[in-house]
Amino acid sequence: MTRRIEMFFGLGLVLAIVAALLFAFFKTKGTDVATYPTSTINANGTATAGTVPTRTSVNAGGSSSMILTGNTRSDLCSCYEQAFVYGSQGFDISSTHYETGYGLCKNAQGTKGAQAWSYGWANGTTGNAAKRSCKIYLSSIR
Repeated sequence: MTRRIEMFFGLGLVLAIVAALLFAFFKTKGTDVATYPTSTINANGTATAGTVPTRTSVNAGGSSSMILTGNTRSDLCSCYEQAFVYGSQGFDISSTHYETGYGLCKNAQGTKGAQAWSYGWANGTTGNAAKRSCKIYLSSIR
């Protein structure tokens, strides 16, 4: 009788461990492995085409960088805030910084990403520090 109880609890423990491992595997599978076509921006503002993982830090031509995680809200904020920085630094809209960042954000988040980049850039060029926050941008598009 004791052997049967021990076997029952042992089997339950093994099943719990397997379930935890499967949960961990499937939970991280989409965020760590998924890729999408995009471009990265080099320090001089030129683009390099390629496929990057969804978790990446992209140096967008300056001292700061965008971090794209595959999370819509986080990526929109990264695009908006990086564009705000470049817009406030006086880069022209025809610069490779603008074009490449716009393309990267559009590839990562579609039209919403492109819009976030454009709005961030425009607000940066006006020097409106009150609109620097991504939270303000996100509340304005709802």
